[in-house]
Amino acid sequence: MLLQAVRIWFGNYATGSAKEEGPAKSTSNTRGHPTSSKTWTSKSVCSHIFTARISDEQTKLSGGGEKDIGKYRAALLNVFKNLSKAELKECEDRAAEWNTESLPDEMQRK
Repeated sequence: MLLQAVRIWFGNYATGSAKEEGPAKSTSNTRGHPTSSKTWTSKSVCSHIFTARISDEQTKLSGGGEKDIGKYRAALLNVFKNLSKAELKECEDRAAEWNTESLPDEMQRK
């Protein structure tokens, strides 16, 4: 009985159909669009603006042949760790911008 109640509670919050107020997502998420649920971080922004570097790193980690999807996280982490201070600042600034304003058209199309 308790397990079922816990599943229902998590299910309601995961699907967004809860009647009562759930835990706050982000204080900076002020886009106002009800389906905008992604909270951008500097790493998630990095994954979108440095795709070529991540792809090259993923190929390198996969042994130079076909890219192994299992190596994507490691590739992203390596690229993120090796960003210059200016590139990291750019990712942080874009994350703050994308969390508070509407996304640029090229990002909405993806």
